[in-house]
Amino acid sequence: MSSFKAMRFVGITSLLFSFFTCAVPALAAPIEEQIKSQIYQHFASRYPHAAINIVLNSINDQLKEKKCRDLSTRPPAKLPRGGRLTVRVQCSIPQRWVAHVTGKVEAFSSVATARNTLPKGKLIQAADLAFQRHDLTPLKPGYFFTPDTLIGAQVRRTITSQSVINSSHIKLPNLVNKGDSVIIIAQKNGMSIRTQGTALDAGLAGDQIRVVNNRSQKVIKAYIKKRGQVTVFY
Repeated sequence: MSSFKAMRFVGITSLLFSFFTCAVPALAAPIEEQIKSQIYQHFASRYPHAAINIVLNSINDQLKEKKCRDLSTRPPAKLPRGGRLTVRVQCSIPQRWVAHVTGKVEAFSSVATARNTLPKGKLIQAADLAFQRHDLTPLKPGYFFTPDTLIGAQVRRTITSQSVINSSHIKLPNLVNKGDSVIIIAQKNGMSIRTQGTALDAGLAGDQIRVVNNRSQKVIKAYIKKRGQVTVFY
């Protein structure tokens, strides 16, 4: 074979190989891996502070052999108490089918605990807090990942040493007190106007309170956004 024909043969062979390589679609990951990945992403996006671990119970061979190009799962919106999971799995391409899988989720994160026993009525200081790693699934919702909200809070009932601090254990300090000078932010259609006001009530973040607009002397209802700032929507 001449060198020209040999080069032509190699070129055609390479072209055909490239064509068939590109024409073969990438194989989807096994069903079990797809399910586990979707459940992991679901909880990781909702609990960014936590290290998430998903363990699925044994999946039957019939489900393992199924193919799917648009798999979707429906995990619970929040971490289930105890971590036990039952998740609906469905597919419509290339065939429609629905199944349920069971398993367990673990979510480990550092949460606020009492360094020493905190008596009722005590105002919490930074030195009173220790952050320890816990699985969140057995815990009652209301734990704290950072000290910011806790410092200055008042203990409602005695918190024993090493206990995880829950929002039900404490009384958070008001962000606005009656008579405080506040900034009123009025928002409408994406635009905002600021003016000065005086609070007629006390409250926490998200509470609705009465505020006097110092300029117009009109009493309005506004939501507490942060310390010294309220928002009203029109």
